[in-house]
Amino acid sequence: MKKELFFNDITISKEEKASADKYLFFKGVAKHLEIKELLLSLERDDQLTYAEIASTYRYDKRIRNVLFRFISFIEEFYRAAIQDNFSMLSPKALESLKKCKNKIGDIESIDFECLDFRKLLELIKGLPNKLREKYVFGSTKRIAANFTAISELRNAVMHNKFLLLTRLGKCYIKDIPSSNLQVNVKNLINYLPSSVRKKCTDEINLCRKPPKNESDFRWALAAQLVIVL
Repeated sequence: MKKELFFNDITISKEEKASADKYLFFKGVAKHLEIKELLLSLERDDQLTYAEIASTYRYDKRIRNVLFRFISFIEEFYRAAIQDNFSMLSPKALESLKKCKNKIGDIESIDFECLDFRKLLELIKGLPNKLREKYVFGSTKRIAANFTAISELRNAVMHNKFLLLTRLGKCYIKDIPSSNLQVNVKNLINYLPSSVRKKCTDEINLCRKPPKNESDFRWALAAQLVIVL
């Protein structure tokens, strides 16, 4: 795909052009065109700038980096919970483990490190109610849909998908359904321990701030894309 298509109808300085050539080569012309189209779809009264496109790209990357750490936290937390309370799993949950392709040996010799994230979420739901309340900090009313959305968000982050352009799962905040990125991030945060929630919230909010160590373009993030928690 020709990069001239990307440079058409945008404002870009000579200094930014050198940076843009590098990013188009390493990150792809097609992805930058998708971001360009996203920004052009927003209401505006001036010409699109390269700075807006570059800022959007790096903003999304920052969010992914933050989410990666906190999704990894909850994955490790749930894995430990299942391993520590294995004997308390419901018969239905144990039966699902027998069919699990990651099982090594008999049911007592499961390699818990081989259980994928979706399976961990299923097993957490299989804990007795009182024990589940100890590990599940978010609402259990819509736990099936909310856990599925967390799993889909996790897959998008782990596969390094551009989140602002990715169709995410439907989750519920106060019984209101949504599949947008902001609500999916809030859904994840709701299932983190209270001592961790604020840190994740603060770091996501910081993603919209101008970077201190990047001077190859002007920070110009579109307000319509910003996640505010």
